[in-house]
Amino acid sequence: MIDLNKNVVYTAGAINLEDTLKNCAASIVAYNESKSNDLDAVAGAVSQVFDTYKGAHIATPALTTLVLGILKPTSLEAMATLQVRVREYVVANSGEGGTLKTAKGKGGGISRRCDAPVAEAK
Repeated sequence: MIDLNKNVVYTAGAINLEDTLKNCAASIVAYNESKSNDLDAVAGAVSQVFDTYKGAHIATPALTTLVLGILKPTSLEAMATLQVRVREYVVANSGEGGTLKTAKGKGGGISRRCDAPVAEAK
């Protein structure tokens, strides 16, 4: 997250709006790049999990644990951030046209669409 207090610039005891906005913009760009890098790493790790467990339906908590095992976060903050990124990745890539499929109930979980068995032609 972005801490606005770290971005505020004071001049003669008053907030320098122009410099503060420049700092905020730079922080937002850095945050966006970091998030993008995280999502790229998560995408690779999710693919690796499904390469290992082809055709499996994996519950979200289990998928998150497997992804974290691959990415090996070095702090609790990094772990929490990656947990959020896994959920974001699953939501963004499931549904109509997504690479992942979600199902609830028995036999449910997250699966990769390309691993689904092809239905036999009649």
